[in-house]
Amino acid sequence: MSRERTWVSPADRLIAAQHGEWYKLTEVASILKISETTVRRLMKSGRVKAPSHKITQGSMTVYLFSPEDIQEIKAATEGKIETRDNTVTEESN
Repeated sequence: MSRERTWVSPADRLIAAQHGEWYKLTEVASILKISETTVRRLMKSGRVKAPSHKITQGSMTVYLFSPEDIQEIKAATEGKIETRDNTVTEESN
């Protein structure tokens, strides 16, 4: 009886080696029903401190998001920014 090997991406192998519950950028975007570009813009603009973990191996960088990061991004997309110290500020228009 032969066992078939399933291919696992290098990024998924890195994530599997981490302790805790982590999500990739694509998964975060899917969970929140927003585009990956929106998540990246929030990160780049500094509106969110996420991701809380980054792994670099060679030229590959994988951003890992915790459940708390996902809540922070969700709050930012709703016009409220919830920081890690549990303060909430309304975004001014």
